[in-house]
Amino acid sequence: MRSLSLLLLVPALLVPSRPAEACSAPQCWPGAFIPGDATTIPSNAPGLYWRPTRGNVAADPSSVKLSTVAAPGTALPFTATALPNGDYVLVPDAPLVEGTSYVLEDLALCGGTAGPRVTFTAGPSAPLPTSLGGIATDPHGMRGDVELATTAGSCSVPVDVTMFGIELAPSADATPWMALFVFETLVDDQPWTPQKSINVENGPGESWRGRGRDLLFRTCTANPNVYFQGLSPGGHQLAFRASLPNAQAVATPDMLIELMCDPVTDPDPVDDDDSSAGCASTKAPSSALILLGFAVVLRRRRR
Repeated sequence: MRSLSLLLLVPALLVPSRPAEACSAPQCWPGAFIPGDATTIPSNAPGLYWRPTRGNVAADPSSVKLSTVAAPGTALPFTATALPNGDYVLVPDAPLVEGTSYVLEDLALCGGTAGPRVTFTAGPSAPLPTSLGGIATDPHGMRGDVELATTAGSCSVPVDVTMFGIELAPSADATPWMALFVFETLVDDQPWTPQKSINVENGPGESWRGRGRDLLFRTCTANPNVYFQGLSPGGHQLAFRASLPNAQAVATPDMLIELMCDPVTDPDPVDDDDSSAGCASTKAPSSALILLGFAVVLRRRRR
């Protein structure tokens, strides 16, 4: 049986939208590496992840250099494999050495600026993860404005939404790999990919709120020019999924949530005990959310 988290929020005062300002795309979309800078990953990492800088420069793995901090002039060989989305998995020819710090850099220039550069350390080896963990939630959702990418000419626009923050609570076997995971948020088994601006891309393996965390929302005051409209009314299945470069993905159990904008216009919550038969297992929400949802059901049904 699924667990249903219900967030009931009264309308907030609407804030007038700012006048639209012209928005243009950057000359170069920045690249990135996973792991990020100043991180530690297990020495038996199956690979590294590279998103090339995009713009007036073609992606070329020969522009990427892997070296150690102790010997920056010596390039360490690796094999680069292109992914369908244009990113690459980089597999060093020799295993990483525990206790050694490495430099990974993209030396290609775009608009006169070099690509990303990170320093990371190889830590103790760890078994590959067989689980990811669970979903930690905000104590409650809230109604307010959030900046979203718009097609109306400005880069972003404030939109009236009900929002709900989530974060991964990693399992013990996932914890050593947190810096190397490529994360996704799935809503109804589809990637959840809002952007805060049309000229700011989400980095690889992270949401618009960072790595292993996200912000879900339902639009309460319609704005047809918003690039990403948010959740539709009703219940939705939510999960985190994460993969290591060159390794199998793992995921959290599903959580069923419903975001509500207005107790007057939103329909009564529906008990879907029967319809949930045969579906994936769900992670129960926090006790505060259970109590809130239960109170809403009782109040609505006693009217």
